[in-house]
Amino acid sequence: MIKQWILLVTLAIVMAGCDSDDDKIDPDNIFIRMQVQYVSDIENTYIRAIFLEETIAGRNIQLKGGADIMADGVKLTNSDGDPYGYTATLQGYRDTINVVYTDREGNIYDNPVAMSEVPAISFPGGFNNLDIQQDHEMHWSGSPITRDAEKVSLEYGKTGMRFFTATADEVDDNSVTLTSKDLMTLGAGESEMILYRELNKTLPNTPRAGGALSVSFNTGIVPVNLVFDN
Repeated sequence: MIKQWILLVTLAIVMAGCDSDDDKIDPDNIFIRMQVQYVSDIENTYIRAIFLEETIAGRNIQLKGGADIMADGVKLTNSDGDPYGYTATLQGYRDTINVVYTDREGNIYDNPVAMSEVPAISFPGGFNNLDIQQDHEMHWSGSPITRDAEKVSLEYGKTGMRFFTATADEVDDNSVTLTSKDLMTLGAGESEMILYRELNKTLPNTPRAGGALSVSFNTGIVPVNLVFDN
């Protein structure tokens, strides 16, 4: 299935190295990794936060001792399927989302997330029948890339088969290219595509260990017909 990161969890990564001593970790040594994504086809905003020991490469930590995290007053929760990731869904698009993390010692870290920093993006009109014998340069609907920390990615494939990714990450880029080689691998028939624009930056208000923030605008899954046009 195409990656919509807020909906999919790689348990092998999430569960690696976890133990039951999270309540003994100094709250200052917790690194926060946060992802906020608006999905335009269903008009929902998804928030996911992961807490790690000391660095972004540290082991995953479960919040204990009354610590919690809220987004616009909605508590992020975890589940058996994703025990060390905390998620919430907000309806609609919001220019700014206020995310507040409170550690077990009562320290409050308030981070307004400006969704408006990531321009809207969509598929161009008429991009729905693609000859698999040709490369296709797709000029997305929306502004070009404007900064080094920004990228646009197109993922395409078929459920149960391999998916491919085309990425643009240079300033002034305004297109991505689907290759005939990849399209021929998929073969003729209906394909699923998703287009998203992502900005990665440092999370400003965090414990001493720091934090990272990914903000993205996502089209959601769009069907596209692949054809073998003789």
